[in-house]
Amino acid sequence: MALKENVKSFRENQNLSQQQLAEQLGINQAMISYIESGMKIPSLALAVSLADAFGCTIDELVGRRSA
Repeated sequence: MALKENVKSFRENQNLSQQQLAEQLGINQAMISYIESGMKIPSLALAVSLADAFGCTIDELVGRRSA
């Protein structure tokens, strides 16, 4: 699963709208939409914030599996 699908899945599993997640992170809702559509890749700082918000690791967020 790719980053964009993971962000959407984690967000929906927490019953958050794009707007609610954006407000929680202090960013624009459009950025969440761009990430979920694959149009933008979040910066490392934003990826860390997303992982923190979802209670997951960066590896889980980007879909990497442990060896």
